[in-house]
This record gives sequence, C-alpha cells and structure tokens, in this order.
Amino acid sequence: MNPCRQLVAFAQNQLDADDVFRALVSYEQWLAPVPVLREHYGRTAFDQVVMYGHVADFPPGELWLFTDDDAAHRAKVAGSNLGAFAINNAGVDLFENLHSDWQFIRVNPVSPAEFTWTFPRETFAVLQAWVAAIRFEADVRAWASGHPVDLNALAGYRQFSAFLFANNSVLTLPEQGGLMNPAVVLTAADCSRELLARLPDAVRNDVRQVFTTGEQLLEILPEQGVDGLLINPFGPGPMFPLRLTAR
Repeated sequence: MNPCRQLVAFAQNQLDADDVFRALVSYEQWLAPVPVLREHYGRTAFDQVVMYGHVADFPPGELWLFTDDDAAHRAKVAGSNLGAFAINNAGVDLFENLHSDWQFIRVNPVSPAEFTWTFPRETFAVLQAWVAAIRFEADVRAWASGHPVDLNALAGYRQFSAFLFANNSVLTLPEQGGLMNPAVVLTAADCSRELLARLPDAVRNDVRQVFTTGEQLLEILPEQGVDGLLINPFGPGPMFPLRLTAR
C-alpha cells in the first residue's frame, strides 16, 4: 500500500511517527536512483527503469526516494535533475544498509508537505530498528499461516517488549490464542501502543514496559508460570500465539 495515506494522516495529526515508520519501511515499491542502487547496493539488474532526465544531480549527502511516479514527476517538473530511477525497491532493503555519508533521506521531495518525510541522520538507528522489526514480523506472519516456527529466528530477535507488574510478574492474557496463560510480547512500538490502549486503567497504571530479547524470553518465561507467548495480540504487527515448554 502506498504510504502517502499515512503521510497525509500524520500531517493531519491522525497518526503518530511510529505509524509512518512502519508504512515507509514496509513499502515495497519505492522508486530509487539507479546510480545509488548500483554503486551502494550492488544492484546490477532492475525490473523497470524510468528516465526522468539524463543527468542526476542531488544535494550532497542526500538520498532521494519517491513513493510513485506522480511524486517523481512533480520533482522533475519543478526543475530537479533526477536521472534514472528503478521501481519496486523494498524499504527493508533500502533502509537496512545506509551509506555513512548520507545526512538525510528525503521521501517525495518537492511534493506538497503532507506527502513528504525526511529522515535526518540522527533517526537512522530508529529506521534500522524498524527494518529488523518488519523482517522479523515477516517470519511471524509466515508462522501464523502455517509455516514451522523457527525458534532460532525468535531467539535472535532483540527488540521484544513486555509489561511487568510491580511484583515483576509479566502481563498475561489468560485463555487467549488457545493458551492458558500466555505472556504478552510485542515486536514494535506501535504494537505496544495498541496493547496499552486496550488495557483497563487500573492495569495500565500498574505495569511498566521492559525490553528484552527472544533468547531471554525462551529461557525465563517457561519458569514463570506462563505456557506461551502471545505476540502482538492487538496488532498492527501480526498476532501469533506460541506455546512454550521448559528448556
């Protein structure tokens, strides 16, 4: 789905930045400059290339990306020298490997402000954390569709969050997902937000968020009276119940 919908909703204060990060990183149809794809990403073949001129001239230290042809065409008409752009580039591939010289990533530059986004260099670490989340969530989605669970992938994910009560017991949702007492774990910030929005006030005020790894969850939770994990029970990341056994 074209992320312009989320960009406009953010401009109208209907979404927050996490929604935009998810939409941009998940998007798989980015238009990206062919020279950058060749020189930095090592790409040699492209599904389709669109020529917006014969010369590419971007501000130093900037990567320009477009969500669609209309956005690129607006920049061309405004006088930007774009050169050749390849279509159908996945956000996880583009944002996972960022050049050390880049200071800004511009999304739909020259378009009206509500269709644009800028990642300054200080947000690159957050951007790459979202890449890890989206990649891991692809595994979760596959498990939910019937593929075997890869415990190595689960153990290797380093960005889980959970909620603990004052006595350090983990928040659970009993009798959900076919489990008796699963611990609630979240893959990304927006999933935590959706959970908190649905908790009763008394519970929400009594829990604190902690961050942990999949390896730690597999080691610790079976010893704490839970029989599984309930991953992202309220989205927007994929929901999946995982039964655990003591190791």
